[in-house]
Amino acid sequence: TMREAWELNNLTREQIDALARDAGMNSHDLRDAVMAGDDAFKRYLAMMDQYGISTDHRINMADPLMRDVVRVCQNCQNKNHCDDELASGTAAEHAGQFCLNAPVFSHIANRVN
Repeated sequence: TMREAWELNNLTREQIDALARDAGMNSHDLRDAVMAGDDAFKRYLAMMDQYGISTDHRINMADPLMRDVVRVCQNCQNKNHCDDELASGTAAEHAGQFCLNAPVFSHIANRVN
């Protein structure tokens, strides 16, 4: 967390804003996600990728929804299972078995794909 916070602090405001837009959130929520640590933000992005939700589509999503998705990821009790599924490339296929955000990811993927 400290390393990631340090890296974020070394970015320009424009770079942070661009990174946040790519993730479908605002810069304040990005900072909160990074400071929360535990790789929830990385899991969230990886899961979006596995559902086929592109950066362009993330930009158009509502910030409150994405903020809630990241919060659920941060408080998830299935992080190890999620990491295993993400690593094997089967997270989207099996998310309904372990991910509380699976319905949200499915809904977004169905809307944009």
